[in-house]
Amino acid sequence: MAVGRALPLLGVAHGLGTMLVGAVPEGGAAAGPIPALHVIGAGLSIVAGNAGLAMLGMRGGRLGAGRGYRGASLMLGLFGLANLALLEGNRAAGLALGPDGLLERGSVYPITLWEVLTGLALLGIWREGRRT
Repeated sequence: MAVGRALPLLGVAHGLGTMLVGAVPEGGAAAGPIPALHVIGAGLSIVAGNAGLAMLGMRGGRLGAGRGYRGASLMLGLFGLANLALLEGNRAAGLALGPDGLLERGSVYPITLWEVLTGLALLGIWREGRRT
């Protein structure tokens, strides 16, 4: 699938996952009968978000993204996916690869940081070697 078609799909998947996380509490009495939907939404949001960043980093030149922006996108996406892999190693295999809370945030915060960097780029605050 071409990067121009895959990125919007990953963005939509990330957004839907994020909305599901917000709509369905993780646990406790307020979670109701479907707390697994929170976990499904989190997985969708984290995987699609970080995969989209990594893809943009690798193939974003075709869309006109600058070298620094692509590099930041790739590094943030790979960092997020690596943290998710470590987190799942903790949970699925019972390994002690790091504190769960730290690894979970390490898989989510790269997406948030990328959103901030993208906002700065769109506002013209982050310019790659261009003079204003």
